[in-house]
Amino acid sequence: MNIIEDTIEGFDNFINNKYTNENTRKTYKRALLKVNEILSADDLNITDLQNNDIKDVLIMFLKKDNTYSISNKLQILNAMVVYNNEFLELKVYKPYDKLRKFLKAKEDKNRIKKNKKQVKDDGVIEYETLKDYLKQLKDELDNDNINTLIKYVINYLLLTFYIRNKDIDTYILTSEEYEEQGEQKEDDKNYLIIRENEILFIRNNYKTKKNYGTKQHIIKDKTFYKVIVGLKDMNRDKLITDTNYGRYIERNTYKGIGEAEYLKIYILHLIKNNDNQIFINKMKKISDFRG
Repeated sequence: MNIIEDTIEGFDNFINNKYTNENTRKTYKRALLKVNEILSADDLNITDLQNNDIKDVLIMFLKKDNTYSISNKLQILNAMVVYNNEFLELKVYKPYDKLRKFLKAKEDKNRIKKNKKQVKDDGVIEYETLKDYLKQLKDELDNDNINTLIKYVINYLLLTFYIRNKDIDTYILTSEEYEEQGEQKEDDKNYLIIRENEILFIRNNYKTKKNYGTKQHIIKDKTFYKVIVGLKDMNRDKLITDTNYGRYIERNTYKGIGEAEYLKIYILHLIKNNDNQIFINKMKKISDFRG
């Protein structure tokens, strides 16, 4: 029996308290069970491992092993970082991070090759078409027509941050109104805060908030700023009042194709028009935006 096996139950309880998403919990628990299987293998011929030994043996195994996929190895390393740093409260073990970066880069290269093979031009809307659509919406803005303002905001946010529908479900406040809330600020809502010559986009309610925390973006685009101020002047405190905001957003995208298609079109555009490193950098930026 090794130290991992001895602490699996405690780690399960720790994960249950740390994460609310059941899929996240299962991923971490499965990863630790895999670690236990690795350390219990007969061909390793090891007993009574101490924690430092575990880390060294695991790194050596993952470097040499050809049976686990890169994705599985990354799941194992992610779980072991949480296990080591947070559950056992030990010092950061740098070889974990070093191997994670190496495997992540390898996974990125494999993903690029796979994506490039999947690129098809048959019937796919061009990214330039979406940009032209946003420009058209800008040209059609009418301060007396609230629908034109809302449609512009939806498409601007989708084509700037490539976020999910949920993220666009926002409240519009002045900076004074936001500050007046004090400790009563609701940390489960998204906001478009009107500041001097800029909009602060605060995302408290998005799919992976539990993992990445609140995200904030400063928007300095002059047209976007004027549109948000215009909505506020119309006493629009919530961008989308429709109860089914996902369907509402979809209806207001180009030809009703929706948020997921916008992201797909942009990724295909990146694959076709950039070298591998630029593609990786831009995909990481999208990942950071989306969380």
